[in-house]
Amino acid sequence: MVVQVIGIERKAGTFKSPKGEEIEYDNMYYYCSYVPDEEEQADIVGVRTVEYKIKTDKVRDRIEIGDFVEVYFNQYRTPDLICVVQKGDNK
Repeated sequence: MVVQVIGIERKAGTFKSPKGEEIEYDNMYYYCSYVPDEEEQADIVGVRTVEYKIKTDKVRDRIEIGDFVEVYFNQYRTPDLICVVQKGDNK
């Protein structure tokens, strides 16, 4: 699915697991919009916004607000890879 990036947020740090282990995380959050297809259009007027959380090392390209990206999902239907399809007009 090709979507347009309208916001980006990076969250990184460490947290303690229930067993007391410190676990590091580094995630990117991409806020994207797209025009819904006809099936979704019955419930939505205008554009739809979705949030994708993905580990930073799975981002191949430098993604900026306004870019159009392709989102690839794994077998669990969670985002596994995001690649730029077309650079946005970021003037």
